[in-house]
Amino acid sequence: MQSNKIQHSSITLDNIINDTFLDYENNMSDDKDYSRSFINVLKKYNFWPALQVKKFKGMKNMLLLHNTYLRDDINEFKELYEQCRSVVLDFEAPSNNKNIVISYSNSIPVRISTDEYNNMIDINDCYTEALDGTTVTCYYYNNMWHFGTTSCPNINSSRFSHPTKTHGIMLDDVLKKLLNNYNDDVRNIFVEKLDKNISYVFVLLHYENKHIVDYKNIFGENYMELYHIDSKYITNMQNIDISNKPFSNFGIKYPIKFSNVNEANNYIHDSNNNTYGYIIKRITNNGYSLAKISPDNINYRENTDPCNPNPWYNLLTTYMKNKIDYHINDYIKDYNPNIEPNYDNNGKSIDPTYLIHTSICTIKDILYQLYSATTSYNQKKNLFKMNKEIDKRLAPILRYHLAKLRKRQVSVYNYTLNQRDIYYYLCHCIRPKDIKQIINLLTTTGGYDISDRSMMCLVILNKLLD
Repeated sequence: MQSNKIQHSSITLDNIINDTFLDYENNMSDDKDYSRSFINVLKKYNFWPALQVKKFKGMKNMLLLHNTYLRDDINEFKELYEQCRSVVLDFEAPSNNKNIVISYSNSIPVRISTDEYNNMIDINDCYTEALDGTTVTCYYYNNMWHFGTTSCPNINSSRFSHPTKTHGIMLDDVLKKLLNNYNDDVRNIFVEKLDKNISYVFVLLHYENKHIVDYKNIFGENYMELYHIDSKYITNMQNIDISNKPFSNFGIKYPIKFSNVNEANNYIHDSNNNTYGYIIKRITNNGYSLAKISPDNINYRENTDPCNPNPWYNLLTTYMKNKIDYHINDYIKDYNPNIEPNYDNNGKSIDPTYLIHTSICTIKDILYQLYSATTSYNQKKNLFKMNKEIDKRLAPILRYHLAKLRKRQVSVYNYTLNQRDIYYYLCHCIRPKDIKQIINLLTTTGGYDISDRSMMCLVILNKLLD
């Protein structure tokens, strides 16, 4: 019999780090590493995959811990989740009398409305322009400069809207323009202007990396700009005042500062300003908190457009949000009215909602069948029993999701799960990327009871999500 009753709210980053050291020390295998131990700890507390870990190439003891941006399934550990937007750790640092935390990015600003903020305004709050770009981290460690993003240790491996061009190439584009130097080693020239004792955070704006705001009306058609938004001392992660704009002399920009909330509101509601909104910074006992207020058109876009370069990921995300007042057809009307149609084996057009709904429901039915076959539940004791003989024969990805469902059974529901609970899990507790992985499994392996019509939908959606 197994149970899962871990109290998340009291778990801190320090707890996770200490548990990682303990897991590593208790592992007697020759191929042990800190990344595997870190993931073990995150899984133990049910924080993974909301919190994820990535390795640094060639540096086995350095890891990037990051969250997966905005989610609605992290309320039990929301404070920790927000703290872990992007944290670089070195597990060998303590043995060298160094701080284990090398770089730390501020939490994602909480989006609030003007009315909400008016009820909690503080005269000491500070206001700066919000920017819609890619966050770039920069710091010196182990005798070399590192450039990354909040979710990628190496900026040269990070990209979003462009199919091939990485954020590293885009950063070089900006630096070449700013430094008027078009050599490939432009970053080496740039870091000569930086302090090795400080970690830096920039925002990259590039015409080939648009998210919601297109800045061409401000900077021109093929714009490429770099904003400096934060600096910290590496030794203690203490914030550094950058109000003197230390890099403005060679073209790096700084967000507009507003003297008060009225000035900030007037700016974002002026139709002549192509703006993402403004950031509210409030000093707290633990440092400071961040919130963001945006114009109505930006709020609408953020609420309705996932902004993935593949429109079918956006349709799938829209379906998974399961909003009462916004559906797949609304997304198509707003953002992709000329989407290419798909056809069944008889040449009949397939409605996108039908295609996605059938695929999700097929996954739901299979997971429910496997859950029912492998899991029994004692409601009085709130314990489940797993049939290990059946479970071990399943594909790892199915075993993973069944394990997550069993944890929800004892930590959320306290009853035997039904199909509705599994449908909720698929739509609200995992990512479109996870759905894609399950679809790929079902369409490339056999042994599942799937009708011809449902399999056709899965095969088509699998190709569309590639």
